[in-house]
Amino acid sequence: MSIFGHYILVHALIAISTVVIGLFVFLRGPGKPLNRIFLFYNACMAWWGGTNLLMVLAPNAEAGLLADRISLMGIVFIPTAFLHFTLAFIGQIKKRIKLIYFAYGMSILFAIANWTPLMAVSVSRKHFVPLFTDPGNLYPFFLMFFASIMTLSLVFSWKAYRDAKTQSKKITNFYFLLAAFLATAGGSGNFFAPYDIFLPFMIPYGSYGVVLYAIITGYLIVKRRFLDIELIVKKTLVFTGLFGMAMAVIAIVTELSNGIVAKFFPVSSLVERAFSILAALLLYEPTKEFLVRATDRYLFQKKEDVRVILNKLSQNIITILDIEKVGTTILETLKDSLRLESGIILIQDEDGKTYEIMDSFGIQNKRERFLKDGSFIRCLLESDKILNLEDSQQKESLPSAIRGPLESWGAVICIPLFIHRELIGLLVLGKKKSDQEFSDDELDCFPAVAGQVAIALSNARLYHILMRSQADFAQQAKMAAIGTLSAGISHEIKNPLQVIRGIVEMLRFNKKSGLYKEYTKEQYEELISEALVRVLDAVNRATGVIDRLSSFAKKPKELKTELFSIEQAMDDALNMVTYEFEQNQIVVKKDYAANLPKVLADQHAIEEVFFNLLINARHAMVEKGIISVQVRQQGNEIEALLRDTGPGIPKENFEKIFDPFFTTKDTSRNPDDNAIKGSGLGLFLVREIVKRYSGRIVLESEVGKGTTFHIFLPASPMPS
Repeated sequence: MSIFGHYILVHALIAISTVVIGLFVFLRGPGKPLNRIFLFYNACMAWWGGTNLLMVLAPNAEAGLLADRISLMGIVFIPTAFLHFTLAFIGQIKKRIKLIYFAYGMSILFAIANWTPLMAVSVSRKHFVPLFTDPGNLYPFFLMFFASIMTLSLVFSWKAYRDAKTQSKKITNFYFLLAAFLATAGGSGNFFAPYDIFLPFMIPYGSYGVVLYAIITGYLIVKRRFLDIELIVKKTLVFTGLFGMAMAVIAIVTELSNGIVAKFFPVSSLVERAFSILAALLLYEPTKEFLVRATDRYLFQKKEDVRVILNKLSQNIITILDIEKVGTTILETLKDSLRLESGIILIQDEDGKTYEIMDSFGIQNKRERFLKDGSFIRCLLESDKILNLEDSQQKESLPSAIRGPLESWGAVICIPLFIHRELIGLLVLGKKKSDQEFSDDELDCFPAVAGQVAIALSNARLYHILMRSQADFAQQAKMAAIGTLSAGISHEIKNPLQVIRGIVEMLRFNKKSGLYKEYTKEQYEELISEALVRVLDAVNRATGVIDRLSSFAKKPKELKTELFSIEQAMDDALNMVTYEFEQNQIVVKKDYAANLPKVLADQHAIEEVFFNLLINARHAMVEKGIISVQVRQQGNEIEALLRDTGPGIPKENFEKIFDPFFTTKDTSRNPDDNAIKGSGLGLFLVREIVKRYSGRIVLESEVGKGTTFHIFLPASPMPS
């Protein structure tokens, strides 16, 4: 091919390739600014390539000049469009917006001047090109503008490549820089042609660099997820397979007809072709279905697997009520399925004023806290969307208050977690270990996962608060019950103190009165020894009361499981209410079976069960009555029975009696300070404690005759 032939070919390729790639990218994302800018730049390039052919092939100088000026209308915007696209690609539009405005202003001025002799005076033959621009007085200034803007764009591209923080970003920016350099250097030779300067090789072969630019840049945009690359690959493979199948069938049928059928039947070549095409058409649909299934199954299964894993995550975490386990499950599943380098979950504190890191991996600072009114959380509330820092334009648009913390974590995806428009937390994901960017399928899953994760975290947090509140309510109820025993506690402690006081005063009085003067040393020491024994007994008695009270009132840090005698637990609970019962003329009748197996539970918790039931019985009888306590074995269970002679419980309350906050006691309406008041938590906690140790509770009651509670706990098979 001649040099002029290459010149025609390369400009035709530029016109076709740039417009096709530009439209292709635009149609895959017409709403994305980067796609629109890319289309505009490619349109300018296509305009130059196509109209340049009209100029060099024009029949005369007059037509050539018109084509030249039409061509220049696209050329004057090439450097500005290239600058705009470069800054959009590397995410620096806001930073360089004034420069973009200046470039567009200059391009418009050159476009206006283009229709005067200031830009192009005429056209004439230049070297091997029949018609080319004869430059006007303004043309050199246009060349300087063109060269300056293109060089500046290359400098920005190089800086973006140099400053890239990830390997993936560095590779992307390198190829973009390479494509931009090929286009700029390759096409620059055309601007020396108006002065009849044709650099060796640059014209026409350098212009092929513009075609390479279009191909490389289109690929990069595809890689940056502005295109559905999976769909493109799949369609390409299917088309290639179908085309190959058709050609193979036609070749086989033709060969068979020529080699075999022709020996017996004279068949014309037209009939052979008809049979070949018919066979290809019959096999077309089955082959197409096979290829589509094969590409889906063997080439793209991995992406489908990721979506399945993410969907399973969103379903499974809803059933987890342990808030720490929820966070761990979320991060571990995402880490394994997406092969992430880092991940963080931030959750709102119970006070609703701060957010702190609940769980994380791959980061160093795990104790950061953010105020709800702080700039970081406030900006996230305003954005109210999933943030993708791999999108350079979105990243650039983020305020520094958001971008700073996210970049310090190496974050790529930031997913706000909302419940009823309240931000309860954040799910932050780092980059993949492979440096691949997140696919469209993965990004499409994140909104659904965000909703499920938010619900799971909210449920777990509410459950955590409820469990803690339940323990606090139980403690409050227990302390309130102890308050009703204050008189008994005072009596239990005052008695031994009075004994001690009486002994001491007696010794002092007798000594002062001289009663011990006639005692021998041995008699006096024996007297003092007896007095000290009685004092020590009284001290031990008071200490025992205080120890039992302290042990019962203290909120245990954790439950412990141990073997113990259920009779002993019952006696310990009775000791706490003995004085209360005596003062109200309530008689306790005990009946413990002999040689009972022990139970495996928390003794302190079981004592609380009996204490609550005894207090309820005392409140039911008010004064005078009988409480019968029995402990016996029933099969593989130990039964503790508490029966009172109170007024009984109506049947309509049987199902409600164990509900939290349900109570038949006066809670607030009775102005009498001595009225018994309840929280409605006692029996609820009794049932929960018994259930915790695989036990059960049975209620029997008849109005006017009393109530019986049967507590069943598994007998331990372990030796006592």
